[in-house]
Amino acid sequence: MSDVSSVKAKRYSLKKRLPTAILCALAPAVTLFVGIFELYAGNREELDFALTDVLGGVLLICLAVAAVFLAILLPLRGKAFRIASAVVAWLSLMCFLQGTFLNVGVNSLAADGVGMKVHPAWEIGNAVLWMASLGGVLFAVLRLKGRDAREWLRLGIRLALILVIGAQMIPFAITSLTTDVFAPGSGLAGGRHILTEEGLYEVSSGDNILIFVLDSFDADYVEAVIEESPDFFEPLDGFTCYRDNLSWYTRTFPAAASMITGIGNDFSSPAATYFENAYGSSAFLDSLKQNNYQINLFIDDYYAYRDAAVLKGVAENVSVVEGGYTVENQGKLLLHLVGVATYRYMPIPVKRVFDLSTESFKGFVKYNGADHPAYVSDDALYFEKLKENGLSVADGQNQYMFIHMEGCHTPYRLDEFGNPAALSTPEATTKGCMRIIYAYLDELRRLGLYENATIVITGDHPGRFKDYENVPHPTLTALFFKPKGSANQPLAYSDAPVSQDLLIPSLVASAGLTTSAPYGDTYWNAAMDKRSYYFLKNTGTTDYCVVEYEIEGNGREFSNWKIIKETDIGFLYE
Repeated sequence: MSDVSSVKAKRYSLKKRLPTAILCALAPAVTLFVGIFELYAGNREELDFALTDVLGGVLLICLAVAAVFLAILLPLRGKAFRIASAVVAWLSLMCFLQGTFLNVGVNSLAADGVGMKVHPAWEIGNAVLWMASLGGVLFAVLRLKGRDAREWLRLGIRLALILVIGAQMIPFAITSLTTDVFAPGSGLAGGRHILTEEGLYEVSSGDNILIFVLDSFDADYVEAVIEESPDFFEPLDGFTCYRDNLSWYTRTFPAAASMITGIGNDFSSPAATYFENAYGSSAFLDSLKQNNYQINLFIDDYYAYRDAAVLKGVAENVSVVEGGYTVENQGKLLLHLVGVATYRYMPIPVKRVFDLSTESFKGFVKYNGADHPAYVSDDALYFEKLKENGLSVADGQNQYMFIHMEGCHTPYRLDEFGNPAALSTPEATTKGCMRIIYAYLDELRRLGLYENATIVITGDHPGRFKDYENVPHPTLTALFFKPKGSANQPLAYSDAPVSQDLLIPSLVASAGLTTSAPYGDTYWNAAMDKRSYYFLKNTGTTDYCVVEYEIEGNGREFSNWKIIKETDIGFLYE
């Protein structure tokens, strides 16, 4: 072998490339693992499963990532290896910097865009930084000449990768040692109370109060559908569409609980305390019981309750789990974890393309020992079961049913026919949700129970926008109301100014409930000169304030919206 060949063989030897290749494989694998770990650690209260339930799968995925990078890099030699290893080092370093320092204005799991308060200049700057740094790395590598320069490049790549790995392992170690993040099944052992699907497809042979709440059901979505398809809402015979309706709040917490109980939240106590007080002291829920109503609440945990034990004695569909839980469809759950963790490391302009949510982690836990499956809002699955089985009728008690649907919340996951869709629009999703409700109403007609039912179709809050700014325009919530005895009349429209204040009084009046004291005005006889709206404004990554608006007169005229006061409340979900 010639001296030149010997030098080249030594330069390109596996022994010389292997340390760099191993570090190139470890850095992205460690970044992904730490991203998933911190995703779980930062959002533990919202997730039903324990980290230990998926830890084995997460480690396998990270090992697979490392193996792929090794398989790509090891066969390369010379300039190809230098370029590839430099790009991996650049990508690892930029992902680390993006996830740690550069996500200015992006909440940890606000992948639905809410809470993303990125200044347009920084969004452009973020993209430029990524592209310029890549260009600089490629330019430097391609311009390299001489053995010493290549040695310095190798050393720089290794140091960058070691920095990325070490900087991420330190907080991982601290969190692991100082918290119980690895505790198996924390809070999910036997004895836990849950809300189940019991009664979801059942109505009473007597009187029924049926409330369909579509998450983020904005009045503008209804107007857009009407403009596109003027006759779309015709199946709502006997209903009135109130075009100028205000919710109390701008988020499911505390909106859903306040709609059920009639009790607002002044944010002076933790969420769990609010839920306990609201469900435990609601005069309306007591009135329902006194009027022989069975109450079924189909709402998701965390945002509408923290522990269903507070609903024991209130909702009939509360069940006690005696046998713990199991995690189903771990493969899909792992994909969600990888997707949301990866979102953290993406450049800000790329984040805009993706629509992810904590809601994607619902439905993976099956509780053992419960009589029925836990209720998890899944509109497409609900529609499928409704079409397959229809509704059944139970004799005996009257029924009050509150169904919180995924509705029009991002990501929009329904097409206009109620089928699952990877990419949809608020208008199409509105149509899809309404077709689910139309199928339900058709079942009521088939059973002869439609006319005698009180039915509400509304939202827990309007559509969302950048919640770190004050309300930029009128934000109204869609509302359709059918009182008992109303049917076979075309859908009516009303521009009367109404609000959530009138929901429970209207239910009481429509159903003819006997109560110890009058509840007040209804949607159809109210004269609301002034209304209140409580906007939950994000003042920091986790801090909020309540901006109280007073709306006098027509809510569609933004000049009628006035800020009364602002109150700092700290962490909203405490």
